[in-house]
Amino acid sequence: MKWIFVIAALALTLSFSPIARAEEKVGNTEWKARMQEMLSDVLQLMPFAFDDRKFNDPKNHGEIKKSIAALATHSTALKAHTAKFKSSSNSKIDPSVRFIAEAFENDVGAAQISFAGSGDARRQAQVYLRSAVSKCTACHSQSANGPELKLDQFKARLDALAPSDRFSALIATRQFDEALAEFSKALRVPKTAGGDELAMDRTAKSALAIAVRVKRDPKLTLKLIQDVEASGLTSKMLQADLPDWRSATVEWQTARPVNPLKEAELFSDAKRLLSASRKKEKTLGHFQNSDVTILRASTALHDLLSNFPESKNRGEIYLLLADAYDMLPGFAIWDLPEEYLAACIHENPHSEMSEKCFEKYRSSIVLGYSGSAGTNIPSAVQQHVERMKELARRPAR
Repeated sequence: MKWIFVIAALALTLSFSPIARAEEKVGNTEWKARMQEMLSDVLQLMPFAFDDRKFNDPKNHGEIKKSIAALATHSTALKAHTAKFKSSSNSKIDPSVRFIAEAFENDVGAAQISFAGSGDARRQAQVYLRSAVSKCTACHSQSANGPELKLDQFKARLDALAPSDRFSALIATRQFDEALAEFSKALRVPKTAGGDELAMDRTAKSALAIAVRVKRDPKLTLKLIQDVEASGLTSKMLQADLPDWRSATVEWQTARPVNPLKEAELFSDAKRLLSASRKKEKTLGHFQNSDVTILRASTALHDLLSNFPESKNRGEIYLLLADAYDMLPGFAIWDLPEEYLAACIHENPHSEMSEKCFEKYRSSIVLGYSGSAGTNIPSAVQQHVERMKELARRPAR
C-alpha cells in the first residue's frame, strides 16, 4: 500500500538527484558524508530484500535489525538536512525532495516497527525492503544530477550481491555507467531453463529509465533495446513491447529539441508527450506500449520542478507526474504518485486544482485497500482521507 500517511516501503533513497545544483548552498560535504554513512547499511540490507531464505533465517535477524536501526537514525538526519533546502536562495531545487525525505523517514521507521514483530508482521518488512530498492532506483533515475558515492571500500560486499541487486546498488550510488555495463554483461549470459525472466524484466526497465531520463540519449536507448531483444532473456510480454520501445525512440531521435530554460515551451512539450502516451489499441486486444514517451514526459516535468520551483503550474505538474507514474506498470521503481498528489493538495488548498488532485488521491488509496475480499480501509486511514478532503475542498459560495 503506497501512500504518504501509512507506510509504503523502506525507502533506501541514498540521495535525491534534483538537488545537485544546490549542493554548495546547503553543504555538499555534509550531504556526501550523510550518503556515505548510509551506504554501508543499504548494502548490508539489500541481499535480504529478494532472498526469502536469507531474510527468514533467524541467524540473520540480528544483522537485519541492526542495519535497519542505523538507517532509521540516518533517515532522521537526512530529513533535517533537506529542510535546509527551504531557505536556500538562488538555487534550483525540485520541491519534491522535501516531501520524499519526509516519506523516507516515515518508511524507515515503519520497517523498523514491522521487523520488531513476529510471523506475518515480520515478513511484511521484506515487502518494505523490496519497495525500498525500487524507490532508490526511482530517485536516482530522475536525472544525472547529484553526488556520486564511492564504493571502493565496499567492493567485496558489492561483488557478493546477486547481479540484479548489484545493478540496483550501482544505481543507488549513482554509478550509472557501471550499472549499464553490469546490465550489458547480464544480457550476454546464456539463457538457462528456469531463468528468472521477471527479474530480468525489472532490470531491463530500470536500464531503460537510465538511458532515457539520466543519459537522455536515444542512440544509447536504441542500442539497449536491440541488446535486450537479442538476448532472449526477458519475458514474452516484455519482448512484445520492444517494437513499441524502438519506434518511440526513433521518433525521439527526430524530435525538435526543447529549451529546458523556457517554462512555457517545456510545459507544453511535457503535456504533449503525456497526451500521446494514452493507451492506443493497435490490434484487437493489443495496446501500444508508451513507456519511452512517458519517461520523456516525466523528465520534462522534473526539469520544470527543478528549473522553475516557484512556478504557478506546480500543482498541475504534480498531478501530471502522478499520472505519468501510474502509466508505468511493471516498472516497480516509482511508488510515489500519492506523494505528488498530496503535495498538490497541500500547496494548493481549497482550490479547483486541489479538488482534482484529491479525487485521484482518494481513488488511489481505495484501490490500495481493495482486493478479492472487497475494500477494507482502516479507520485511521479514513480519517486521514477526510482531513485531506477538507483541505482540498473549495469554500461554499
